[in-house]
Amino acid sequence: MNNTISHKEAAQAVKQINDVQADINRHSAKEYMPWIGWGLFTMLLYPPFDYFDQNKWSIVVGVVAIVGAILTDRYIRTRQSKVKREKKTSPLAWVIYMLLILMGNVFAFTAHSQFAYAWTITGFAIGLPTILYGLWLKSQN
Repeated sequence: MNNTISHKEAAQAVKQINDVQADINRHSAKEYMPWIGWGLFTMLLYPPFDYFDQNKWSIVVGVVAIVGAILTDRYIRTRQSKVKREKKTSPLAWVIYMLLILMGNVFAFTAHSQFAYAWTITGFAIGLPTILYGLWLKSQN
């Protein structure tokens, strides 16, 4: 019984493996997408608090946040692979992000009466690092 394979067969096997890996990568959730999306959320939806009625605008932000959470969950769940992929993001990163949101909201809410652009600064202070982290994750792929 001959257990050797030809160079051509080995090359075909390697090509098939590479094709499968590329297909898995193409259809898997990209870790950076939610980070960039939520960074844009804060950068775009916080500044209007400085210009519009906060009670009315908070309804818009709440609805967009709920829709965003559902879409984020759906994006990740529908693109999960049966092949376990290495994750670069620790759950601690999401905890830190949520603490930034909480602290930023408290700052902006209390400082808005004395500082007209508190929400705008908060949106950029939270959104920019979040987007940069997402771009860093993208560069790691």
